[in-house]
Amino acid sequence: MSDKPIFTYLLKNRIVELGNLENIISNLVDCSNLNEKKSYQLNLILEELISNTIFYGYPENSEDSIELKIIQENEFLIIEIVDGGIAFNPLEAEEKEDNLDELKVGGLGIKLVKKLCHKMDYQRINNRNHLKIHFKYA
Repeated sequence: MSDKPIFTYLLKNRIVELGNLENIISNLVDCSNLNEKKSYQLNLILEELISNTIFYGYPENSEDSIELKIIQENEFLIIEIVDGGIAFNPLEAEEKEDNLDELKVGGLGIKLVKKLCHKMDYQRINNRNHLKIHFKYA
């Protein structure tokens, strides 16, 4: 069991940073023996959460960084995403219906993330969002 991050990344709050997720996932695959399915799921989770942060967390297009810390603990990867965007608790986000006729923009990605994660925690500390997810990889 480890309580120190196996990876820490700082990403700018710019959409081009999503290209770095491939390298992040590749590093995790090498370090944690993620299989193809788990690698794909983790990529979906990170892409959804980070892209939402970039698109909706910074309406004034201000400069900031998004910190991504990843800890391996038993059969879980614990991933903490910290950003200075507007306060947003995804645990309280309204979920959209599965019916395609009733879909509106937003909510589906968060619903997917909630389904793929074992546990999620959110706190707002010092004007920064702290989202911690527990992803069962083993």
